[in-house]
Amino acid sequence: MRAGVIAGVFFSMKYFVPVMLPFILGWLLALLVRPAGKWMIKKCAGRKICIRQSLVETVFVVLVLMAIGAGVVWGIREILNQTERIFILYFNIKEEAVKILGTCCQKAETITGISADSSRRYLCEQIGFMWEKIWNRKNPAEIAKNSLKICTKVIGGGILTAVSAVLFIQEREWLEKVLDQWKFGLQWKLLLRNIGKGISSYIKAQIKIMGLVIFICIAGFYLIGVHHFLLYGVLIGLLDAFPVLGTGTFLIPAAIILIIKGNTGMAAGCIVLYFTASGIRQFLEPRLIGKKIGASPLVVLLSFYLGVFAYGWKGVLFGPLSALLIYGIFREWQL
Repeated sequence: MRAGVIAGVFFSMKYFVPVMLPFILGWLLALLVRPAGKWMIKKCAGRKICIRQSLVETVFVVLVLMAIGAGVVWGIREILNQTERIFILYFNIKEEAVKILGTCCQKAETITGISADSSRRYLCEQIGFMWEKIWNRKNPAEIAKNSLKICTKVIGGGILTAVSAVLFIQEREWLEKVLDQWKFGLQWKLLLRNIGKGISSYIKAQIKIMGLVIFICIAGFYLIGVHHFLLYGVLIGLLDAFPVLGTGTFLIPAAIILIIKGNTGMAAGCIVLYFTASGIRQFLEPRLIGKKIGASPLVVLLSFYLGVFAYGWKGVLFGPLSALLIYGIFREWQL
């Protein structure tokens, strides 16, 4: 029986959840605005103003989605601005890359005896061939078509999430009555409520960890003398929240480039900052999340590992959620 539950949770997370993600996000959004709706209703009742809670919650859903949409638009605009600056500074970046490559070849010549000019010429040719292969495989029309598909999916998913959130709010009483009349309805209601609380606790814990990592990155960049340390600290801290990327995506290459350029002090600072931020996340993540959802740090750490093994990079999120769902089913059904 337990093996069947574990297998069912695995297949649901792997195949069912990605398909139903807009409805799941709509349900979570409806849960998110419910406390704010209750608070507003109490305030209105104290002032003898009669208003429906579903209407208040719908307004909060619209406000939340407008804020998210504004953030997405701002982020896209900033990315486009940065991309434009990269194109403008293309020749400066290329010149700097050639200088770094020449320095590497000079150091390689002192170690291996291979001529720096010949190795630099060979590497430039190989980079050119690789660049041509990359762009030959990527048809601009195909890139535009794929980008349009992704944008359509994101926009369609956002609209479906908003509509489903509003419908969940409006149909909450009917859904609760259906669950109450169903034989296992009460157990499922408690299970979904506990899962909602667990997801909320998980998100809050991740926000706390991300905030601490951002603070450490800002302080670290300030101490090692990086210009615009505030901007870089925030960006690297946000990068750490993504499962596949992390702070090492920027700090390790930056340290290598700084070593090549001879700035060993700043390179050592980047390496120390990387291990500090990664260590803090690895230490706090299982403890904070385990404390919030009521599981031991070892179980949470194991859920991260097994989640990545089973689901890939999505396992950082799906692993703990699967463990939470399995634990809730075992507890409610006493398996």
